[in-house]
Amino acid sequence: MDRAPLNFAFSPCPNDTFAFHALVNGLVPGPRVTPHLDDIEALNIRAATAAAEITKVSINAYGHGLSDRLVLLRAGGAAGYGVGPIVVAKSKRTVGGRIAIPGERTTAALLLRQLGRFDTVVMRFDQIENAVLRGDVDCGVLIHEGRFTFESKGLTLLADLGRVWEERMQSPLPLAAIAINRDLAHLAPEIDAALRASVDYAFAHPDASKDYVAAHAQEMDSEVTRRHIQLYVNDYTRALDERAVRTMLDWGQREGVFPKLDPTLPLFASEPQDLKTLRPQDLQTSITASTAARQRSRPASRGRGSWRSLLRSVSSCSSARSGWRPSTRGRKSAGRGCGRSLA
Repeated sequence: MDRAPLNFAFSPCPNDTFAFHALVNGLVPGPRVTPHLDDIEALNIRAATAAAEITKVSINAYGHGLSDRLVLLRAGGAAGYGVGPIVVAKSKRTVGGRIAIPGERTTAALLLRQLGRFDTVVMRFDQIENAVLRGDVDCGVLIHEGRFTFESKGLTLLADLGRVWEERMQSPLPLAAIAINRDLAHLAPEIDAALRASVDYAFAHPDASKDYVAAHAQEMDSEVTRRHIQLYVNDYTRALDERAVRTMLDWGQREGVFPKLDPTLPLFASEPQDLKTLRPQDLQTSITASTAARQRSRPASRGRGSWRSLLRSVSSCSSARSGWRPSTRGRKSAGRGCGRSLA
């Protein structure tokens, strides 16, 4: 008897639709899935319900008591250097006053605690820039494309929360992971392999996902899309850094934000066998390229050229080993939202 499709929830942002297009469309070996696309904070809330079978989830949300329900997978996550949220305002000032955040369960909200305790206002990530410009709030924490659009809108950078994390923790920043319901953990090796194969397929066939990505990133031009993919789809998409995840969960517990994890429950569903294929020079390349790219960050220009040419810099990073793509840039993307939410 055929197994019923598994519900797979992820965001409509280009990094996710690019990475998971092949799995969703049956182009790589793996279980059949039914996609559920929504904003990351909506996914964080949904992750606490029975509807979540396989889901993307912020590390902050996971630390807030989801570990008894969900176990993490090693492939499909979002992490890296130079990828963190930023705090902006209309002009130079100290971080404070009323601060807009993209959701209480987002990793961005947790990282803001590095600077202190503030009066926060929750709103969708794509509404924060305009809220700051209108004066509805004093500061805003930007994620996704906000990292590259804030200057063109006349906003001023006050703090890079990702850089603060990197310097204090000496660790890549773990933003999110793919998690699976613990009742389905026996399927984890198959799903992990399928996620990794989907990422590899995306880089080997960058044109294949073009329409799928564009359909969900309706207001992003091609340059924005390229940078979004370059930021998030990297070494850590194939093999999430377990030490970085544990560092964040441990820090959250010390801060009194997270409950203590049950030591009898494994954090990850499988052993990191895939890490054996990760060469030290690949990881060093990731760190070096990401840091350099972060220093070059500028507002996104309007797109030009073909989809393939825009992704060429990503695809050309492939190593001689078949099916492996080392890390791309550590830059955050630009644009005007990751598209509509779809069930």
